[in-house]
Amino acid sequence: MHILKAGDYVIAQGFHYPHRVETVENRARQRGLDPREGLERHLNKFPESPTAFVDATLFVISDSPTLDIAKLPETKAKATVLRDGDEVEIERYCYAVRVHGERVSNPIAFTRTWPKKPSLEVAELKLDWRRDPHWDIEGTEGFEHYYSALKAYREGIAAEHEAKEAAEREARIAELDAAAGLNGNRALAEYIIGLEDRIAQVDGYTDNLFERVREIEAH
Repeated sequence: MHILKAGDYVIAQGFHYPHRVETVENRARQRGLDPREGLERHLNKFPESPTAFVDATLFVISDSPTLDIAKLPETKAKATVLRDGDEVEIERYCYAVRVHGERVSNPIAFTRTWPKKPSLEVAELKLDWRRDPHWDIEGTEGFEHYYSALKAYREGIAAEHEAKEAAEREARIAELDAAAGLNGNRALAEYIIGLEDRIAQVDGYTDNLFERVREIEAH
């Protein structure tokens, strides 16, 4: 098992110059892009075939023989020699090495199988998240193919909640205005509602504190 990281140099069996290991995520960050969206794009483009891209954490071998540093003897001396079928570990993920023909500009691929999830599993994930949305659903491990769709789903739910809260607040303002005769004084209505919300919050904290005291006394 070879342990590699981005920036390391490797030599594929039968090739003269070292190639540098680079991650798609790093390249996305360098360009100011969301690395996980880049990951999803490449996952969906290359879901099965071993290519220069990897369907998982996605690594790419840069065409570094064109760089002067790759021609230095010390670079070649430090490079890891990889053969077809070798196993490598890159940032905690294990891959099988595939070496392509000499005329391929990116001769090495690290392959790792992550099949797409059935639509039923995606639907179940959404239900689980709706019950307890304590994490960003698009970051769920194993669902990398659906990053953009899950992110849009989370943002859509958040927008729905915001719209619902805004509508409920407007209804409270209208009801308070009519009941207290504020004559459309919105600033005063919002101030009163803010006080009511803070009082309700303090009441909630007090109830929780009393409940914890009772639990401690019971033990």
